Amino acid sequence: IAVVSWDATFPDRRDVMVLSPLPVVPRVILLAKVAASAAILGIAILALNCASSFAWSLVLAGFPGALRFFLVWWFTMVAASAFLYCSVLTVQGFSALLLPRRIFLRLSAILQLAAFGLFLGVYFLEPSVITPSLFASVENHWVLASSPSYWFFALFDQLNGTLPPELTWLAARAWTGLGVAVSGAAASLLLCYMRTMKKTVEEPDLVPGAGR
Repeated sequence: IAVVSWDATFPDRRDVMVLSPLPVVPRVILLAKVAASAAILGIAILALNCASSFAWSLVLAGFPGALRFFLVWWFTMVAASAFLYCSVLTVQGFSALLLPRRIFLRLSAILQLAAFGLFLGVYFLEPSVITPSLFASVENHWVLASSPSYWFFALFDQLNGTLPPELTWLAARAWTGLGVAVSGAAASLLLCYMRTMKKTVEEPDLVPGAGR
């Protein structure tokens, strides 16, 4: 979803040309686009995890702890998805703010392909750390420290009450990463709608398909 809807949240030339003459303030455009993107992301998370959340809650927690496991599962899934999506928005937003628009439009397609390759590469090539002994191993510290997947796995265990004390730092990385990603996305979106909408009108989209 983050790759497919790469530039859907940010203002494009069509938004400016169609909505600017109307009595619609940029804040309303921003909120509408954020709501639409959040709805798409929410539907994807629900579709991919609805069945598995019930199944794993019963299999791994049993009836006494199934409710807590279920709630923690969903919180972690939403938090991890928000981290990933907001990280993409942060990169896009600050690239649009710091670069001239023509350069940004050319670079945007490259960043989109790079993000797609990065997501697939990490999914298939990330080292597996799946046992307590591997988690405790000093040799795997760099894998845990550099992988958001393990951050949010630790966050899940922390909220579920099963995280060993020596791995608390890993859950702290998840909380920190989530806060930084959400703050960065919010700041970049606000600044883009305040500073780049005028630039969008003044500078034509010279890259075929840009802004669509």
